[in-house]
Amino acid sequence: MNRERTATHRAWVSWGMLGLLLLWSGGRLLADELRPANVPHPDTEVRPGLHYTALDLAARGYANTGRAYIARIDLTAPGVELFVTPPDVRTDSTAWYRLRYPWQVAWKHDLDVVVNGALFQPPRLGYWPFAWAQGHHTTIADGTASHINPQSYLLWLTADRIPRLTDERPVPDSVLHRAQWGVGGLVRELRNGTVHPRTQRSGTIDNYTMVAACTETQQLWLAAFQDVTRGTAAQILADQGATDGLILDGGGSTAFYMSHSAQGAPDGLHLGGHRPVATHVGVRVRTAAP
Repeated sequence: MNRERTATHRAWVSWGMLGLLLLWSGGRLLADELRPANVPHPDTEVRPGLHYTALDLAARGYANTGRAYIARIDLTAPGVELFVTPPDVRTDSTAWYRLRYPWQVAWKHDLDVVVNGALFQPPRLGYWPFAWAQGHHTTIADGTASHINPQSYLLWLTADRIPRLTDERPVPDSVLHRAQWGVGGLVRELRNGTVHPRTQRSGTIDNYTMVAACTETQQLWLAAFQDVTRGTAAQILADQGATDGLILDGGGSTAFYMSHSAQGAPDGLHLGGHRPVATHVGVRVRTAAP
């Protein structure tokens, strides 16, 4: 009897591992299949209140030779809704997530644009879909904080839809009690329209994801950058009109995905997407039925 149970258990484990392998392989193949042509794209309103542009940085006179994929969101536009992944399991000091691909999150939550989110601890068993990973920075989804990281600054907004960036760490209780949406980072790379001096000095060229905002115009930017320094990434968004911003995760986690609902711009993965990650940040635009 015990031998039969052991054999059955081993069979289930084997099938489970095979399923994960197939999902991982399928995710990588789908990422390649979903990738549109990487060409510069002019500023285009792809959904009401949602604009997209892609930049060839060398052609624009920036120091780096990479590319930028940028979604600009008008928070005053009707139907615009922001998304950040809520934890699957949370405590006061930790938040745990199942790793997912950006296209999975877009399809599940009907999002028009998705980028990878905040930093997370590398999973012990590798970057497998649905593996558990511990989130690093504080995020806020639907008015609830993921956890409290004393090192997190927070870009956040309340029901008034005015974006703000905290000046202190950890995130104050007054913000936690009011915020409806928020995403955290370690350094305020962009503050009051100025790139942080330490960010300017960083010479490391990599892929980065950044979230930025302008309180005055009530606009938010979600951007993924290929082969740039942090300083260049922050300066690009400042040139686009952002005043405050945070670098999120980067490197192999960097991803920018646009859904098929986009009008006038290619859908699919514009950058990255091969690695499942813990959190994603996105936007959906709900339009009234005709």
